[in-house]
Amino acid sequence: MIVKVGLDLPVRGLFDYLADPGQEPPPLGSRVRVTCAGRARCGVVAGYSKKSSLPKARLLPIEEHLTGPVLPADLLECMDAAARNFFLPQGRLLLRCLPQSLRQPRSLADWQEASVPVWRGRSPSLPAGLNKRLAEIIASSDAGKPLLISGVAGSGKGELLVALIARQLAAGGRVLLLAPTVAAAEAWYERLAAGVPEAKLVQLHSGMKASQLRKNWLASAAGSVHAVVGARGAVFVPIPDLALIAVVDEDDGGHRAVSGLRYSAREIAALRAHTRSGCRLALLSATPSLEIRHAARIGALLPVALPRPAGFQAPSLNIVRIGGRRLFGGISGEFELLVSRMMRAGRKVAVLISRADPAGAIACCGCGHICRCRTCARPLVEDAAKNTCRSCRILQKLPSVCPVCKGSDFAPVPAATGRIAEALSARLPEARIVAASSGDSEPVQKALAADAVDVLVGGRELAALGADCGAVVLADVDNALFSYRITAVPDLLAAVSRLAWRQSGCEILAQTRFPDHHMFEALNTGMHDSYALAELEQRRKSGLPPFRRLALIGVRGTSEAKMARFLGRLRQLGQVHRTADVVIFDPVPAPRSFKGKHRNMQVLISAARRSLLTKTLSSLLAELEAAPTSHGLHWDLEVDPPNW
Repeated sequence: MIVKVGLDLPVRGLFDYLADPGQEPPPLGSRVRVTCAGRARCGVVAGYSKKSSLPKARLLPIEEHLTGPVLPADLLECMDAAARNFFLPQGRLLLRCLPQSLRQPRSLADWQEASVPVWRGRSPSLPAGLNKRLAEIIASSDAGKPLLISGVAGSGKGELLVALIARQLAAGGRVLLLAPTVAAAEAWYERLAAGVPEAKLVQLHSGMKASQLRKNWLASAAGSVHAVVGARGAVFVPIPDLALIAVVDEDDGGHRAVSGLRYSAREIAALRAHTRSGCRLALLSATPSLEIRHAARIGALLPVALPRPAGFQAPSLNIVRIGGRRLFGGISGEFELLVSRMMRAGRKVAVLISRADPAGAIACCGCGHICRCRTCARPLVEDAAKNTCRSCRILQKLPSVCPVCKGSDFAPVPAATGRIAEALSARLPEARIVAASSGDSEPVQKALAADAVDVLVGGRELAALGADCGAVVLADVDNALFSYRITAVPDLLAAVSRLAWRQSGCEILAQTRFPDHHMFEALNTGMHDSYALAELEQRRKSGLPPFRRLALIGVRGTSEAKMARFLGRLRQLGQVHRTADVVIFDPVPAPRSFKGKHRNMQVLISAARRSLLTKTLSSLLAELEAAPTSHGLHWDLEVDPPNW
């Protein structure tokens, strides 16, 4: 018998091995030790076959059936569906279901099946309004549909989710909760521990030690815990009797892996709920993504919109028109006065930066225009090689005259967060200003705990800090309005909502040259329906998701000749596969078209339906993988890319 084995390799498919004819083949989902490319590897059994595409003489035997946990059938089915839908390496998906220590080709001596505990706790009490919504959810005829729980901060989304989790535990089911960040996962773990204290909970995320991670994973796989709380990687953990998967802040980019194995935890969670009978998906967000809003509009989701809390004063919006005005380091007079007023009132101010240019970018001292590379459009940065683009290494002269204000004075400037912080310090030397970084939030948390902060400056990471701010300032909102990233405005709206709706009476100040943009109506009302409707209509007219399905082929190489041959072949295939419902665009430079010596290009593929996209990609990839022009190049495929 031929055994199909998944290995941790960048190959879209499974490997064939021979089972021992004198023994029963290893069960589906079990770990085995095999030899591939001359080295021993751990693999996962994903299927059986009577025939192989390779001659029997070339097939190697399975060396050992490794003891340890066995991945359940529903998880194997989910990984197979994910590999087909998103064209991901199936072996890597299967190995991602195991912790790092179990991806080694050795048996697990301390593995034993655990008894499944029975939850004997009580459901937490809810206010009358939330109890009514919970009863409506339970009695709904669409009980099998995924849930979308939305509402502003303080509306009771979290309390309703905890009650749903308690109900599933009381029925004997298990729960998986996914948070966008490690900090958010830890906060939700504490919240669940307080809401359902009788439940046995474990965490699974990269902030844990490897030994504890392995211990918690084994407990989850054995079914000895009631609920698992983790970040996006926890979507792969096997959980017996899984009855509910909750994705918190489903619109947050933290649920998507953008390097290595690129996947969306929200989409994998939806597949898991679909492939497992009796399992339900619950999405939680104050600002649902446009794709999820559209799914709710067409009836694919059951929307549960919670009203604002009684007596809550909505944030007020002040739009500052900065067109034609001279700003001091990006700060208007209204900005400065707002910070001064909040300091006198003892309240904090959050300054949201939409985009941070690299430190040392060369800019005009008169108007702040950033000098950019003529080849890759990245900001020119002053370094040891004067006036050389750091991305593509092309030497070029600075312009003698600024193309915007016709000035002739140029100088390196700090990153956007540093510029705002320095300008505020110059204007308000008594202000305690802290610049937040997405890489290290511990210093900011310590400053907040000591109440030693007046102004927080940073990007979307400010929303995860949990600071209660009296005002939120959008210093460079125009960078989001006209960003090449299609998620720039939704991300900004989500960050503002999580900051401005934490306490009553918050003020929002937006500096912009385009005060008529429909995003400001959403900021003014606090409800994003108006923005979502306008944006969805624009996407429908433009043929963008969720009305069409997209895929992106990225190509990277150092040889111009090989790149030209491969892209030429790709252009020919695009003409062959082009139909009325499928469009394969010509190759264009990627947003970062040069990185060191490598040149990056990309090809966008658009289809009217998922089935058409899958069919086109299957044919296209088969021809590309067989093409000799791909040798010496690196290329990859991403389905439903977040940006292009």
